[in-house]
Amino acid sequence: MGRNEIIRSIFLILLISLPLFFFRLDTPGLTDRDEGSFSEATREMLESGNWLTPKFNYNNRFDKPILIYYVMALPYKLFGINEFAARFHSAFFGTLLLLLVFFFVKDLKGIRTALLSSVILASNLAIVILSRAAITDMVLIFLITASLFSFYKGLWIDRKWSWGFYIFSALAVLTKGPVGIIIPLLVIILYLISLRGKGNLKELHLLGGTSLFLLISLPWFLIMLVIHGNEYIEAAKYHTLTRYSSVIGGHGGMIFYYIPVILIGFFPWSAFLPASIYYAIKESWKRRWESGGHSLFVFSIIWILVVFVFFTSSKTKLPHYIGPLFPPMAILVADLIDRYISEERIAGVNFKGWVKVSLYIGGILGVLFSAVLATAGVLSHRIVDIISKEIPVIDVDFLDNLFIISAIIFIGTLSFICLSIKGAKRTSIAFLVIMMVIMIPAMMLTIVPTVDSLFLAPQRRIAAFAGLNLRENERFIVFGFYRPTLVFYSKRKVVFIRNEDVDKLRKELSQPGNVFVLCRESSMKKLESEGERLKLISRENGYILLSNEKSG
Repeated sequence: MGRNEIIRSIFLILLISLPLFFFRLDTPGLTDRDEGSFSEATREMLESGNWLTPKFNYNNRFDKPILIYYVMALPYKLFGINEFAARFHSAFFGTLLLLLVFFFVKDLKGIRTALLSSVILASNLAIVILSRAAITDMVLIFLITASLFSFYKGLWIDRKWSWGFYIFSALAVLTKGPVGIIIPLLVIILYLISLRGKGNLKELHLLGGTSLFLLISLPWFLIMLVIHGNEYIEAAKYHTLTRYSSVIGGHGGMIFYYIPVILIGFFPWSAFLPASIYYAIKESWKRRWESGGHSLFVFSIIWILVVFVFFTSSKTKLPHYIGPLFPPMAILVADLIDRYISEERIAGVNFKGWVKVSLYIGGILGVLFSAVLATAGVLSHRIVDIISKEIPVIDVDFLDNLFIISAIIFIGTLSFICLSIKGAKRTSIAFLVIMMVIMIPAMMLTIVPTVDSLFLAPQRRIAAFAGLNLRENERFIVFGFYRPTLVFYSKRKVVFIRNEDVDKLRKELSQPGNVFVLCRESSMKKLESEGERLKLISRENGYILLSNEKSG
């Protein structure tokens, strides 16, 4: 394996990550709710200098542990407090994840499978989205992947690697709580059971490693207990046990919730999943206790199943929860495609039949996605009319650009199928990657800026205006809806009042000093009917800013 080949592979991985992860990372503006909450909590941490207790809207925020705020604070220091800096950590850790997968797979399966694993992981919709979001998930995916890779190498290659499992798991817990250790432990326990005693646990530094894990992960939680006591305990229970056992925020779902999430999120490579999982089971199960690639497949399958079953069992469901299963899926698909390109046969398996199945699935998914986007473009006028009932968009066919994305997917899918049928295997796979590398920047240049200007920019401009024009002791009220991003853009405490709670609004307005009220235009009629007399300051795309015109 030549050094130049490794360097070329790394260069290609970085070259692919730039347009997919970093291009126009500051677009759109921050979205609600998670992006706004994490970004503002980090801003308030820098503003206050309190590096122990996270706060949002100047109140304690115990949704997630402390590490994510530290990770987000560094780009704020480097690039300033803006959208690019708020999302930089996700793009950065997404790129680190690609390199991590490459070097891990390279030692076990060779450089071609390693490169394919990283390229496949980079060029699917879910990882692209998570690498461009100001949330915890990409950091968590990296840390869980690093912890499980460290365990595997510690078990089979060099026991020194096992220390990495304890370190990365502890950091994962500090990023998103107990899930950072529960997922790795479940994977490891089931994998060790499958080995039937072949793995040497004595080599994994159980006592010293557990002590190191607790030394890294435990202190912050103990400090929170000492400082905040029952307040922290109740918040921690709500965001862990309650979230798992109950539906929070209306984010529930049926038992098959994550099937379409995988099909869409792992597109275009989800077409290869059925065949890749089948091959991995067929070839490796009888040799699962061997070190190297065969055992890696069993490890990957268990990893996928644990993440899928764990979050399917959770009552609260969100698409990004299953992010940790994408690295092992990329490895399995990469091995299948490597065999497809090299025409390596597997005893007792109808290789051509399964490849045809993958081609059919890929064609169906590509054409289906293309058709859905094209249909949305055709119906753009009608969709705009519906949206205009809430937000007055005038003469803007902002969905017309969907035809561009639809065409890219259709041409990429058709080229992939035609080239595969003609036997141009490398080129056919390359077309899927090229399709994604073109599609994401195209969306960032067309659809995303338009949607941002219509739906996100008006609110943030009004919030920024309010923040600049209110004195320190004056109040900014948002009436009728909840948007954490408004705190970030106004850079001040926001009083959120529900639409039905007019009495609370009246009480706020009766206090001394000037007050700005941001609400939808539809809410103004309600305020007038309640006898409130407020001066109109600004109106933009269905949102208005009002003032009570007081002073002092």
